[in-house]
Amino acid sequence: MGQGDDVVILGGALNSDMYGGAGIDTAILNNYTIADYEQVSSKLHSFENIIFADGKYEAPAPVVEAPVAPVAPIVLLEESFENLQTAKGWHVEKGEIVGDHGVVWDTHQNGLEVQSGIVATSSDGIVHAELDAHHNVSISTTVALTNSSAYTLSIDLQPRDGGNAHGNKDTSDVEITFDGKVVSVDSDAKGNLTVNANDNDVTVETTTQDNGWTNLSITYQNVDTQSAELKIAGVGADDSFGMLIDNIKLQEAPSATSEVVEAVVPEAEVETVVQAEVEEEVETQTETETAVETETETEVETEIQLDLSFENLASQEDSNESLPDFSELLYDDEGDELFVEEATSNQEDTNQEDTAQSNIQEGNDEGGMVDGVGSGFEDEQIPLPDGIC
Repeated sequence: MGQGDDVVILGGALNSDMYGGAGIDTAILNNYTIADYEQVSSKLHSFENIIFADGKYEAPAPVVEAPVAPVAPIVLLEESFENLQTAKGWHVEKGEIVGDHGVVWDTHQNGLEVQSGIVATSSDGIVHAELDAHHNVSISTTVALTNSSAYTLSIDLQPRDGGNAHGNKDTSDVEITFDGKVVSVDSDAKGNLTVNANDNDVTVETTTQDNGWTNLSITYQNVDTQSAELKIAGVGADDSFGMLIDNIKLQEAPSATSEVVEAVVPEAEVETVVQAEVEEEVETQTETETAVETETETEVETEIQLDLSFENLASQEDSNESLPDFSELLYDDEGDELFVEEATSNQEDTNQEDTAQSNIQEGNDEGGMVDGVGSGFEDEQIPLPDGIC
């Protein structure tokens, strides 16, 4: 193919590869239908348009994988104890209790100490709980799980300061167990927390907040069960100074998801584009045919002029008339002159012969030598033929 936009029309079988050029090239396959696209496409290279006997091939609408907003994870449990203390102060809840989000907790034999407006400012709302009500406390509940295999537990912790007599904050240790996996949190005298998770399926992140609380975000992987027990237990010294807890939430581990979105082009727009492309191809093909017809007409006209010139030449030779200068008519396809020199030479020879014969006749009256006029050599004397005096 050339550097411009080319159109190739194939009426037979496509037995060998065809290659397009630099422009926008079109292949018209009259013996194939759109159903044959897979068969012929491997032999057509760099063709922007392929037109079959039953129409133009249109590539399927592109399928684009577009990211979508992450699906909000399902929350399985929330607890902030807001419904368990209605006034400033504290008390101990025993037995089974129902939290502010409907979770049923077992407080076991030692109960759960609930506080509001004392010891510390709550992390969420105005109520929080403590895991040492005269003795260490544990609360537990069974959680129905989803079809996910990963879950995240978030809980806010703050060690309670028992003063010098109780090692300050050194007795506020806690263990958190979910699906049998234990995460231990140890507090030193200054309230610094050390977290241990001896399980490859458990990861922990800690965030210190401005309100004095520390958030633990614990993610559990490879959870393969329909339900699991969540247990939160104080494990420090039984001295009534235990870990404060608040703002508990268990949910599916968040993950970015994406779905395949099919980009659909409106039918009217597709028809407009196809119609424009067809019109452009027809216009290009028409221009090509016009150029070919013009070139053919020019060649025919030149041939006619040449024929007429040669006929005129033959007629003038018969009548001894001077020959026309037709050098402009005799050129080959590359612009080089043909026969011009030979034709001109023949014309000069004829004129010279006529002039010489005329001079010889005049010499009969003058006698001797005559000037070689018309011979092409000035002042040269031409001897008279024998027998002429």
